[in-house]
Amino acid sequence: MVLTPSDAIPKAFGRAVAIDGDTAIVGADEVADGFERSDGDWSLSTRLTAGPKDQKFGRRSTSP
Repeated sequence: MVLTPSDAIPKAFGRAVAIDGDTAIVGADEVADGFERSDGDWSLSTRLTAGPKDQKFGRRSTSP
């Protein structure tokens, strides 16, 4: 089975993956795609994208 988003594959797609039951989150540079499985088929359900470059998406920050 191959999980791919419906549009162009982001750079580094699949670098980080988390699966819990019928839900999967697949990370890439500045984006994380959420997939859900129904009747054995996976489909893209949500996409989280980075904000402005100074927000450092996915990185812990000590400043507010």
